[in-house]
Amino acid sequence: MLIVFASVLIFGLVHPASKLLLDQGIPLSYFCTLYVGIRFVIQLPFLFSRGTTNIKSRKIFRLLLLVGLVGALLQFFEFKGIHQGLPPATVTFLMFSYPIWILVINIFNRNRTVGAIEVAQSIAVVVGIFFLTQNEVTNFSFASSALVYPLLASIFIAAWIILSNRLRKDGVGTFDLSAYYDLLSVGALLAIFSGKLLQEWPQFLAWSEGINNISGMVAYSLLVGLLPNLMFYLGSRRVSSHFAGTVMGLEPLFSSIYSAIIWKSAFGSHFVIGGVLILLANVPKEFLASTFRRELVYEK
Repeated sequence: MLIVFASVLIFGLVHPASKLLLDQGIPLSYFCTLYVGIRFVIQLPFLFSRGTTNIKSRKIFRLLLLVGLVGALLQFFEFKGIHQGLPPATVTFLMFSYPIWILVINIFNRNRTVGAIEVAQSIAVVVGIFFLTQNEVTNFSFASSALVYPLLASIFIAAWIILSNRLRKDGVGTFDLSAYYDLLSVGALLAIFSGKLLQEWPQFLAWSEGINNISGMVAYSLLVGLLPNLMFYLGSRRVSSHFAGTVMGLEPLFSSIYSAIIWKSAFGSHFVIGGVLILLANVPKEFLASTFRRELVYEK
Protein backbone atom coordinates (compact mmCIF):
# COMPACT_ATOMS: atom_id res chain seq x y z
CA MET A 1 0.00 0.00 0.00
CA LEU A 2 2.76 2.45 0.95
CA ILE A 3 4.73 1.57 -2.20
CA VAL A 4 1.77 2.49 -4.43
CA PHE A 5 1.22 5.76 -2.57
CA ALA A 6 4.95 6.61 -2.75
CA SER A 7 5.01 5.92 -6.49
CA VAL A 8 2.16 8.37 -7.09
CA LEU A 9 3.92 10.96 -4.95
CA ILE A 10 6.87 10.69 -7.34
CA PHE A 11 4.64 10.62 -10.45
CA GLY A 12 3.41 14.06 -9.41
CA LEU A 13 6.92 15.40 -10.09
CA VAL A 14 6.90 14.39 -13.78
CA HIS A 15 5.56 17.66 -15.16
CA PRO A 16 6.96 20.18 -12.64
CA ALA A 17 10.46 18.65 -12.97
CA SER A 18 10.21 18.50 -16.77
CA LYS A 19 9.51 22.25 -16.85
CA LEU A 20 12.68 22.89 -14.83
CA LEU A 21 14.72 20.87 -17.35
CA LEU A 22 13.08 22.33 -20.45
CA ASP A 23 13.63 25.84 -19.07
CA GLN A 24 17.37 25.06 -19.03
CA GLY A 25 17.33 25.02 -22.84
CA ILE A 26 17.31 21.33 -23.80
CA PRO A 27 15.51 20.88 -27.16
CA LEU A 28 12.18 19.08 -26.89
CA SER A 29 13.27 16.40 -29.38
CA TYR A 30 16.29 15.45 -27.25
CA PHE A 31 14.33 15.69 -24.02
CA CYS A 32 11.68 13.18 -25.16
CA THR A 33 14.21 10.82 -26.75
CA LEU A 34 16.59 10.83 -23.78
CA TYR A 35 13.75 10.48 -21.28
CA VAL A 36 12.61 7.21 -22.85
CA GLY A 37 16.05 6.08 -24.03
CA ILE A 38 17.73 6.28 -20.63
CA ARG A 39 14.88 4.31 -19.09
CA PHE A 40 15.24 1.62 -21.73
CA VAL A 41 19.01 1.24 -21.24
CA ILE A 42 18.46 0.56 -17.55
CA GLN A 43 15.80 -2.02 -18.39
CA LEU A 44 17.99 -3.99 -20.81
CA PRO A 45 18.84 -6.64 -18.19
CA PHE A 46 15.09 -7.19 -17.63
CA LEU A 47 14.39 -7.44 -21.35
CA PHE A 48 16.98 -10.19 -21.90
CA SER A 49 16.53 -11.92 -18.56
CA ARG A 50 15.58 -15.56 -18.26
CA GLY A 51 11.93 -14.90 -17.60
CA THR A 52 11.34 -12.51 -20.50
CA THR A 53 8.39 -13.29 -22.73
CA ASN A 54 9.28 -14.42 -26.24
CA ILE A 55 7.33 -12.71 -28.98
CA LYS A 56 6.04 -15.69 -30.94
CA SER A 57 2.75 -14.26 -32.14
CA ARG A 58 2.47 -11.77 -34.98
CA LYS A 59 -0.54 -10.31 -33.23
CA ILE A 60 1.51 -9.55 -30.12
CA PHE A 61 4.33 -8.10 -32.21
CA ARG A 62 1.91 -5.79 -34.06
CA LEU A 63 0.32 -4.70 -30.80
CA LEU A 64 3.74 -3.96 -29.31
CA LEU A 65 4.68 -1.88 -32.35
CA LEU A 66 1.42 0.02 -31.98
CA VAL A 67 2.07 0.56 -28.26
CA GLY A 68 5.52 1.92 -29.14
CA LEU A 69 4.05 4.41 -31.62
CA VAL A 70 1.37 5.43 -29.14
CA GLY A 71 4.05 5.87 -26.48
CA ALA A 72 6.16 8.10 -28.72
CA LEU A 73 3.20 10.35 -29.55
CA LEU A 74 2.17 10.39 -25.90
CA GLN A 75 5.63 11.57 -24.79
CA PHE A 76 5.73 14.25 -27.47
CA PHE A 77 2.30 15.79 -26.81
CA GLU A 78 2.71 15.41 -23.04
CA PHE A 79 5.82 17.59 -22.89
CA LYS A 80 4.96 19.81 -25.87
CA GLY A 81 2.33 21.61 -23.80
CA ILE A 82 4.85 22.39 -21.06
CA HIS A 83 7.39 23.42 -23.71
CA GLN A 84 4.77 25.85 -25.06
CA GLY A 85 4.29 27.48 -21.65
CA LEU A 86 1.36 25.68 -20.05
CA PRO A 87 1.55 25.34 -16.24
CA PRO A 88 2.57 21.78 -15.26
CA ALA A 89 -0.52 21.31 -13.05
CA THR A 90 -2.82 22.27 -15.93
CA VAL A 91 -1.07 19.76 -18.22
CA THR A 92 -1.47 17.01 -15.63
CA PHE A 93 -5.16 17.63 -15.07
CA LEU A 94 -5.93 17.84 -18.80
CA MET A 95 -4.07 14.59 -19.43
CA PHE A 96 -6.23 12.95 -16.78
CA SER A 97 -9.27 13.59 -18.97
CA TYR A 98 -8.56 10.24 -20.66
CA PRO A 99 -11.70 8.51 -19.20
CA ILE A 100 -13.83 10.33 -21.77
CA TRP A 101 -11.77 8.90 -24.63
CA ILE A 102 -12.02 5.39 -23.18
CA LEU A 103 -15.79 5.90 -23.07
CA VAL A 104 -15.85 7.00 -26.72
CA ILE A 105 -13.83 3.94 -27.74
CA ASN A 106 -16.11 1.63 -25.73
CA ILE A 107 -19.21 3.14 -27.34
CA PHE A 108 -17.97 1.95 -30.73
CA ASN A 109 -16.96 -1.44 -29.27
CA ARG A 110 -19.90 -3.80 -29.68
CA ASN A 111 -18.47 -6.16 -27.07
CA ARG A 112 -18.64 -3.52 -24.34
CA THR A 113 -21.61 -2.01 -22.57
CA VAL A 114 -21.42 1.57 -21.32
CA GLY A 115 -22.88 2.17 -17.85
CA ALA A 116 -24.37 5.27 -16.24
CA ILE A 117 -21.30 5.79 -14.02
CA GLU A 118 -18.98 5.90 -17.05
CA VAL A 119 -21.22 8.46 -18.75
CA ALA A 120 -21.37 10.57 -15.55
CA GLN A 121 -17.58 10.45 -15.18
CA SER A 122 -17.12 11.55 -18.80
CA ILE A 123 -19.49 14.46 -18.30
CA ALA A 124 -17.49 15.40 -15.20
CA VAL A 125 -14.34 15.43 -17.35
CA VAL A 126 -15.87 17.80 -19.91
CA VAL A 127 -17.18 20.18 -17.23
CA GLY A 128 -13.87 19.93 -15.36
CA ILE A 129 -11.88 20.87 -18.46
CA PHE A 130 -14.17 23.88 -18.99
CA PHE A 131 -13.57 25.18 -15.45
CA LEU A 132 -9.87 24.34 -15.58
CA THR A 133 -9.19 26.23 -18.79
CA GLN A 134 -11.76 29.03 -18.69
CA ASN A 135 -9.17 31.75 -18.03
CA GLU A 136 -7.02 30.72 -20.98
CA VAL A 137 -9.99 30.22 -23.32
CA THR A 138 -11.83 33.43 -22.46
CA ASN A 139 -8.70 35.57 -22.65
CA PHE A 140 -7.43 33.91 -25.85
CA SER A 141 -3.93 33.95 -24.42
CA PHE A 142 -0.90 32.38 -26.07
CA ALA A 143 -1.24 29.37 -23.78
CA SER A 144 -4.76 28.63 -25.07
CA SER A 145 -3.39 27.31 -28.36
CA ALA A 146 -1.19 24.90 -26.40
CA LEU A 147 -4.14 23.34 -24.57
CA VAL A 148 -4.60 20.94 -27.47
CA TYR A 149 -1.32 19.15 -26.68
CA PRO A 150 -2.20 17.67 -23.26
CA LEU A 151 -5.68 16.87 -24.58
CA LEU A 152 -4.10 14.90 -27.43
CA ALA A 153 -1.83 13.22 -24.89
CA SER A 154 -4.93 12.13 -22.96
CA ILE A 155 -6.21 10.39 -26.11
CA PHE A 156 -2.97 8.43 -26.38
CA ILE A 157 -3.12 7.55 -22.67
CA ALA A 158 -6.53 5.99 -23.31
CA ALA A 159 -5.12 4.07 -26.29
CA TRP A 160 -2.12 2.94 -24.21
CA ILE A 161 -4.39 1.65 -21.43
CA ILE A 162 -6.55 -0.34 -23.84
CA LEU A 163 -3.57 -1.80 -25.76
CA SER A 164 -1.70 -2.64 -22.56
CA ASN A 165 -4.71 -4.52 -21.21
CA ARG A 166 -4.87 -6.56 -24.41
CA LEU A 167 -1.18 -7.44 -24.19
CA ARG A 168 -1.47 -8.41 -20.54
CA LYS A 169 -4.36 -10.74 -21.41
CA ASP A 170 -2.19 -12.24 -24.17
CA GLY A 171 0.44 -13.18 -21.60
CA VAL A 172 2.95 -10.31 -21.85
CA GLY A 173 4.38 -9.67 -18.37
CA THR A 174 4.35 -6.26 -16.72
CA PHE A 175 8.14 -5.78 -16.71
CA ASP A 176 8.39 -7.07 -20.26
CA LEU A 177 5.68 -4.68 -21.38
CA SER A 178 7.49 -1.77 -19.73
CA ALA A 179 10.80 -2.62 -21.42
CA TYR A 180 9.28 -3.23 -24.86
CA TYR A 181 7.25 -0.05 -24.51
CA ASP A 182 10.39 2.02 -23.94
CA LEU A 183 12.36 0.19 -26.66
CA LEU A 184 9.74 0.68 -29.37
CA SER A 185 8.84 4.18 -28.17
CA VAL A 186 12.43 5.39 -28.43
CA GLY A 187 12.65 3.83 -31.91
CA ALA A 188 9.51 5.71 -32.98
CA LEU A 189 10.81 8.93 -31.42
CA LEU A 190 14.09 8.62 -33.34
CA ALA A 191 12.09 8.20 -36.54
CA ILE A 192 9.72 11.09 -35.78
CA PHE A 193 12.50 13.46 -34.68
CA SER A 194 15.14 12.37 -37.22
CA GLY A 195 15.22 15.78 -38.87
CA LYS A 196 14.79 17.75 -35.64
CA LEU A 197 17.63 15.90 -33.90
CA LEU A 198 20.06 16.96 -36.61
CA GLN A 199 18.72 20.49 -36.77
CA GLU A 200 18.85 21.01 -32.99
CA TRP A 201 22.22 19.28 -32.47
CA PRO A 202 24.13 22.58 -31.90
CA GLN A 203 21.55 23.66 -29.32
CA PHE A 204 21.84 20.29 -27.57
CA LEU A 205 25.65 20.55 -27.51
CA ALA A 206 25.44 23.97 -25.88
CA TRP A 207 22.99 22.62 -23.30
CA SER A 208 25.05 19.48 -22.58
CA GLU A 209 28.16 21.50 -21.68
CA GLY A 210 26.68 21.90 -18.23
CA ILE A 211 27.38 18.72 -16.27
CA ASN A 212 24.45 19.57 -13.97
CA ASN A 213 22.15 19.51 -16.99
CA ILE A 214 23.29 16.03 -18.04
CA SER A 215 23.10 14.60 -14.52
CA GLY A 216 19.71 16.25 -14.04
CA MET A 217 18.34 14.57 -17.19
CA VAL A 218 19.64 11.16 -16.11
CA ALA A 219 18.26 11.58 -12.60
CA TYR A 220 14.90 12.72 -13.99
CA SER A 221 14.61 9.72 -16.32
CA LEU A 222 15.49 7.22 -13.62
CA LEU A 223 14.06 8.70 -10.43
CA VAL A 224 10.93 10.38 -11.83
CA GLY A 225 10.35 8.14 -14.86
CA LEU A 226 11.48 4.56 -14.28
CA LEU A 227 11.46 4.28 -10.47
CA PRO A 228 7.78 5.16 -9.87
CA ASN A 229 6.76 2.85 -12.74
CA LEU A 230 8.50 -0.11 -11.14
CA MET A 231 7.24 0.84 -7.67
CA PHE A 232 3.67 1.04 -8.93
CA TYR A 233 3.97 -2.33 -10.72
CA LEU A 234 5.33 -3.97 -7.57
CA GLY A 235 2.91 -2.30 -5.17
CA SER A 236 -0.20 -2.86 -7.28
CA ARG A 237 0.31 -6.62 -6.99
CA ARG A 238 -0.45 -6.44 -3.27
CA VAL A 239 -3.46 -4.14 -3.33
CA SER A 240 -6.78 -4.19 -5.12
CA SER A 241 -7.13 -2.57 -8.53
CA HIS A 242 -9.71 -0.24 -6.96
CA PHE A 243 -7.18 1.08 -4.46
CA ALA A 244 -4.39 1.40 -7.06
CA GLY A 245 -6.64 3.26 -9.49
CA THR A 246 -7.97 5.61 -6.83
CA VAL A 247 -4.48 6.49 -5.56
CA MET A 248 -3.25 7.06 -9.13
CA GLY A 249 -6.02 9.64 -9.49
CA LEU A 250 -4.22 11.75 -6.87
CA GLU A 251 -1.30 12.47 -9.23
CA PRO A 252 -2.75 15.81 -10.45
CA LEU A 253 -3.21 16.90 -6.85
CA PHE A 254 0.46 16.26 -6.03
CA SER A 255 1.50 17.96 -9.27
CA SER A 256 -0.44 21.06 -8.20
CA ILE A 257 1.17 21.01 -4.75
CA TYR A 258 4.68 20.75 -6.20
CA SER A 259 3.93 23.56 -8.67
CA ALA A 260 2.68 25.77 -5.86
CA ILE A 261 5.85 25.10 -3.85
CA ILE A 262 8.28 25.66 -6.74
CA TRP A 263 6.64 28.65 -8.45
CA LYS A 264 4.39 29.89 -5.62
CA SER A 265 1.42 29.41 -7.94
CA ALA A 266 -1.99 30.63 -6.89
CA PHE A 267 -4.99 28.63 -8.11
CA GLY A 268 -8.41 30.25 -8.39
CA SER A 269 -11.74 28.62 -7.57
CA HIS A 270 -12.25 27.63 -11.23
CA PHE A 271 -9.05 25.56 -11.08
CA VAL A 272 -10.14 23.84 -7.86
CA ILE A 273 -13.60 22.99 -9.24
CA GLY A 274 -12.18 21.69 -12.52
CA GLY A 275 -9.52 19.66 -10.74
CA VAL A 276 -12.00 18.03 -8.35
CA LEU A 277 -14.29 17.02 -11.22
CA ILE A 278 -11.44 15.44 -13.17
CA LEU A 279 -10.20 13.63 -10.06
CA LEU A 280 -13.69 12.18 -9.51
CA ALA A 281 -13.72 11.02 -13.12
CA ASN A 282 -10.61 8.96 -12.41
CA VAL A 283 -12.06 7.04 -9.45
CA PRO A 284 -12.61 3.43 -10.64
CA LYS A 285 -16.25 2.96 -11.57
CA GLU A 286 -16.34 -0.36 -9.67
CA PHE A 287 -15.41 1.50 -6.47
CA LEU A 288 -18.14 4.08 -7.01
CA ALA A 289 -20.68 1.40 -7.83
CA SER A 290 -19.92 -0.63 -4.71
CA THR A 291 -20.00 2.50 -2.52
CA PHE A 292 -23.31 3.58 -4.01
CA ARG A 293 -24.82 0.14 -3.41
CA ARG A 294 -23.67 0.17 0.22
CA GLU A 295 -25.35 3.54 0.74
CA LEU A 296 -28.62 2.24 -0.72
CA VAL A 297 -28.55 -0.79 1.54
CA TYR A 298 -27.88 1.43 4.57
CA GLU A 299 -30.78 3.74 3.69
CA LYS A 300 -33.16 0.80 3.44
